[in-house]
Amino acid sequence: AAEPEPSQPKDTQVDDDGSNEPPVERDAVSEPDNETAASHQYRQTVLGDHSHQAHRFHDDDYASTLRQMAMTVLEQEAPIREDLLAQRIARSHGFARTGAKIRERVNSLLEEVESTEESVGRFLWNGESTPTIPFRQHASEEDRRSVDEIPLPELCGLVLSGRELLAEDDPVVPLARIIGLGRVAKSARARIEEAIHKARALRLTDSSAEQSSVDEVEQE
Repeated sequence: AAEPEPSQPKDTQVDDDGSNEPPVERDAVSEPDNETAASHQYRQTVLGDHSHQAHRFHDDDYASTLRQMAMTVLEQEAPIREDLLAQRIARSHGFARTGAKIRERVNSLLEEVESTEESVGRFLWNGESTPTIPFRQHASEEDRRSVDEIPLPELCGLVLSGRELLAEDDPVVPLARIIGLGRVAKSARARIEEAIHKARALRLTDSSAEQSSVDEVEQE
């Protein structure tokens, strides 16, 4: 008979990447302490059922319809990772998988759309990209995003709007709580720490620019 797997301590959970991290308390997830986080919401785009048009997906005369769908997603969800945008459109057409051909088809219709490259993928914007944007709290459980699905400027916006959290012994934990993570995997921790590092760099840059302006005024 197979030996039972050893149980994990009650105060830790093993994530997919093999790391042991304390679970994030779920009772604080739906009610973030951060006012900015609560004032913005993220909702997935509902495109409707277009499965009857699946056979036209790669037709030239269907390009304008696909582009309009893509722009609708961008208007509501951008910045959004490009594979997620393609997935939204693929699912609306009844495709169970979002393969390379589907992604290439969608991307070919958005060549003029601004994009930013991140370690987790390429994000598409609805307009010009910016260093930070307000964090968008998920509107429902269905709208919850993993940390890799949230663009870095949005994570930076979360950090900057909750600067008091940086005084915590481990600021990653309360930030993960606001995002809605049930536990902090090693990869999630690394991404949140990346956002903290970038947000701090942006604060230093802003402070330096402000001090330079003050010095210029005093010299006049």
